[in-house]
Amino acid sequence: MSENKHNEQLGFDKPPDRYMSSGRETIDVIRDACAYLSSHPDFRGLSTADLAFAAVCLGHVIRYRDRAGLKDPTPVDLKKAAFYEQMLLHVRNAAYSNASKIDDPRAYRAGFEAYAREEFDPAKYDLDLDLDWSAP
Repeated sequence: MSENKHNEQLGFDKPPDRYMSSGRETIDVIRDACAYLSSHPDFRGLSTADLAFAAVCLGHVIRYRDRAGLKDPTPVDLKKAAFYEQMLLHVRNAAYSNASKIDDPRAYRAGFEAYAREEFDPAKYDLDLDLDWSAP
């Protein structure tokens, strides 16, 4: 099977309409937003890991706002965006001891335990992060 035919079957041959609502593919907007975030003074004090996580949260905010009402009902997508925006602000403010604390949006859950960094095992998720960058 050709790669193009395979991409068509998976739906990768064109972006879904819901991710083109701004006139530009959402993934490209997210990439630009990550560059913006990495140079924003409010995020300069974050560790590399927390900055990367903040970028993931920002990507979700953009994704859910961009597609609001095009996949799920608008209020559902906007609530998802608000969740990730609060997580983004929580991570940002946690980096600064003098900043007002913003609660983790999961804190209301019964039995919630605050985040504590743990060792990540890529193999558990079937990830091969030792990529051969010399391959064509």
